Amino acid sequence: MSFLSVVLTKDFISVMADGMVSKLEDDQLTELKSDYKKFKKISQYQFVTFTGAVRIFEHIIRKYTYKESPYDLEIVANEIKQLLLQEIRDNKLVGQVVVGGIQSGDIIAYAITSDNQINRLYKPTGSELAQLYLTSEYIDPKIKEDIPNLFIDFCKKTNNIEESQILLNRIVADNDPTVNNEIQRLLIEL
Repeated sequence: MSFLSVVLTKDFISVMADGMVSKLEDDQLTELKSDYKKFKKISQYQFVTFTGAVRIFEHIIRKYTYKESPYDLEIVANEIKQLLLQEIRDNKLVGQVVVGGIQSGDIIAYAITSDNQINRLYKPTGSELAQLYLTSEYIDPKIKEDIPNLFIDFCKKTNNIEESQILLNRIVADNDPTVNNEIQRLLIEL
């Protein structure tokens, strides 16, 4: 699957993803690519990123070509949810998607999963940041549950969101065979 960390502040949104693409076959996990870019800018200040089956994401994202004017992110999130559910049903695979960026002067992100849950909206409030993480089923549930607290601890130690995301990715990579330390970052500033 992968590991994605998305951190939203009042001034910027930071997206960090590992680069591993893997395949499970006969109970063996094989790395297919180590530096795959798991996000795409769809406008100057908006993006889509994912975990899960690469072919599903590539099929879905073809619909969203880069354009200068911003997309309505709620509409994009709802469209992707329908496309994701269709792809999952047809291919019996899983996936998670985040659509985010700047819309009407606000920094927002929607988390979209391949189950029937409602898309979740993330938005920073005041000086508080909003954070979301997408992980695989391979990670220990205790570590998964502790990811937000680990991130806050790293922020207190480093006073730097990017460094904290890198440290967090290392922890996950050490505990999830579908995640590596070939990190790519996208920063969108207000």
